[in-house]
Amino acid sequence: MVSGADYMLKKSFMDAIVEKYGLFLGVKDMCEILHISRPLVDQLIATRDLPAVRFGNRFRISADEFVNWYYTRAIGERKSVQSWLVAQQSKYPPDRRERPRVMER
Repeated sequence: MVSGADYMLKKSFMDAIVEKYGLFLGVKDMCEILHISRPLVDQLIATRDLPAVRFGNRFRISADEFVNWYYTRAIGERKSVQSWLVAQQSKYPPDRRERPRVMER
C-alpha cells in the first residue's frame, strides 16, 4: 500500500525523469540517473533485474517501468535496513548498551 506522500514523491520523480530524458531511457541515461557504471547497467539488463526492451541493438526502458522498478527496490532496501535496526536494538537493550565514555579534564 502506498501512502499519499509516497505517491506524490513517486509522481514528481516520474515527471522529472520524463521532462529531462523523455518517455524511454537508454543505458547512458540510467547510468546518469543511478550513478553507476555502464557495465553494471548492462549486468542488470542481462540478469533481467532491470525491465529493458531491445530495439535493434540498443536497450530501452520506459520511464514508468523504471520508476516502478526504482521504488520497488528503494522500498525493499528501506524495509531491510529498518528490520536490521530493530534486530540490533533488540540485541542490546538500552540499559546494557555500551555508552561512549566522556573524558573529563
